[in-house]
Amino acid sequence: MVNLIGEKVKHKTLGIGEIISVKENYITVKFVSKISTFKYPIAFENYLIPEDGKISDAVNIELNMAKELEAKKKAEEEAGKVEEERQRQNMQQEKKNKKKANNSGKANGKYVVKKTRSKSLKYLVFQDEYYEEDCEGQSILIRGIKKSSGVVNYRDPLFDVISGDIIFHCVKGYIRAVSIVKDIYFNSSSTDFTGENRVGSDNNNMRIDSEYYVLENPVKCDDNILNTLTGVDKDASENEEYLFGLDNELAKSLLTYIFNRNSFMKSIIILYANLDGMPVIVNKEELYTNCKTLDKYIESRTDPEYSYALDLIKRGICFVAIQMNGEYKFYPSRFVGYQNNSRLKHMNNRWRDGRETNPAISYVLKEGEPLPDIELEVLYRKYCERLGFEAMEKGSFGNDHKYWKVDK
Repeated sequence: MVNLIGEKVKHKTLGIGEIISVKENYITVKFVSKISTFKYPIAFENYLIPEDGKISDAVNIELNMAKELEAKKKAEEEAGKVEEERQRQNMQQEKKNKKKANNSGKANGKYVVKKTRSKSLKYLVFQDEYYEEDCEGQSILIRGIKKSSGVVNYRDPLFDVISGDIIFHCVKGYIRAVSIVKDIYFNSSSTDFTGENRVGSDNNNMRIDSEYYVLENPVKCDDNILNTLTGVDKDASENEEYLFGLDNELAKSLLTYIFNRNSFMKSIIILYANLDGMPVIVNKEELYTNCKTLDKYIESRTDPEYSYALDLIKRGICFVAIQMNGEYKFYPSRFVGYQNNSRLKHMNNRWRDGRETNPAISYVLKEGEPLPDIELEVLYRKYCERLGFEAMEKGSFGNDHKYWKVDK
């Protein structure tokens, strides 16, 4: 911030005044009739005009930077709302999928893997004939098994698939790509990217939209995997575009082998986050490490970390309130409750959920559940003001703010 102490400014109604104090994002101006406090630098957009031309130029630069930052924050808020809505729709779709599975012919429990909300599911798909077409369309078209009676059946794992799941694409014995599921569609008579309906006039096709990561060096699909799948289905290798569930250990070993042959894949953080889910903290040191990470983001005032940290604090529901040097800082549960967290890890953790982090934080602090606290609510709002934004009346999803209180 430019040095403004002692500078003269003009107000539309209060006349000429002198800046006598600058603190955080506020300036105090002494006029003839009164002393007033203004938010900096926004006040210079409509209310105040510096008398010194050089000061005016410097303030305008900071004003433009503040406006750009505010625009970024609004854009990220909108993106966050879109992500929340997408997750809500995914959960609704999952319920519909389960209901449809109960009413759709074959239901064989040996294929079903029960989904946990803290981890993704992993699948392998045989895709010999249609891989090139599906890869170009960034999707997988699922064709129903049509019986003579006209009943269309599907493999049970299809009804567990939601955004964030991992699929290994096997083509003629080699893993050619790994993909992350984006969305799933049912009852579409024109479901591939060319508009062709592969089941003729049948309306029971399914399409899984998936983001493909094509391997530079394809990996031979281990015979043990093929033998495992053919053990439960003797025609597995011929069942193209069905999904076969893989257990965590098998998926991890397969992905590790892929990483060793394709170094660029190691930089795709979303695969790490979606493979295992993010582990929660188990001690206070891990909690405080995450708090320090957020402090660094804020102190750096460098985007995208700075804006991301502010947005987490603005949109949070449950907070760890830590008193340091007589002042409280507030840290959102969904960020500080996962081990060794960072902006990229948090963004790519599709399963981040306060229902995981809140019990973990309660455990390490030896406290009960977070609770509403009028005193801490007031202090939280003041903390938000110090950071340069106005606190929301409620957290995301309209929930009241809740707190754990920590004195260091």
